[in-house]
Amino acid sequence: MNYITYEIGTKNAFFIKPYNFNINTISEKEFMDNINSVKNELNIDNLALVTQRHTADIKKVTLDNINEETVADGMITDIPNIGLGVKVADCQAIFLYDPIKRVIGCVHSGWRGTVKKIVKNAIDVMVNDYGSVISDIKVVICPSILQDHFEVDYDVYLEFKNSFNDIDKYTIYKEDLNKYYIDQETLNKDYLMSLGIKYIKVANTCTVCNGNKIHSYRYEKEKSGRNLAVISL
Repeated sequence: MNYITYEIGTKNAFFIKPYNFNINTISEKEFMDNINSVKNELNIDNLALVTQRHTADIKKVTLDNINEETVADGMITDIPNIGLGVKVADCQAIFLYDPIKRVIGCVHSGWRGTVKKIVKNAIDVMVNDYGSVISDIKVVICPSILQDHFEVDYDVYLEFKNSFNDIDKYTIYKEDLNKYYIDQETLNKDYLMSLGIKYIKVANTCTVCNGNKIHSYRYEKEKSGRNLAVISL
């Protein structure tokens, strides 16, 4: 199967190889063919995408603005039949679903997004603009780069340190390499729990270790494709 789904009560899928959603490495026709395949697989008519720039910005998607080109790294909607999709290749794609208010969210959280706490911004929008109760929201963290391969220098470690006082709890420092290895998956899981999220599913699947079947920038470098994470009501 060319996608992974999670049992959270609403339609979702994490599309992997041979699907590719990096328009810089495939033709426009192949990209659109892949998008149409996503719509068919999830039985949706509309798919919202954003221009991802490692921001902490969240777009509230409506039928009126679904096709507007917007720079953002997360989306929220309460409208059925609209898929929210983010492209990733090592970064975390995070699904959010409130089964009570019937609201969904999809977030792109690379290390910059994690440091900026974009997932909290998305939850705040669900609570403040859609009436969600935090404890009702279900969260899935899709496959991403895990600690053994998330090697960073001191400057990136310091960015994490400035946002998370307890980052050392999630960090291994290898003195011989002068490198830091950060467990972003557990970090975000624990952070979400601290916000009041009760249900969290983590994929515990490393994109780099599985680079033969999941797109990974660190595995393939500049020629890397992109996975697509989609959730819909």
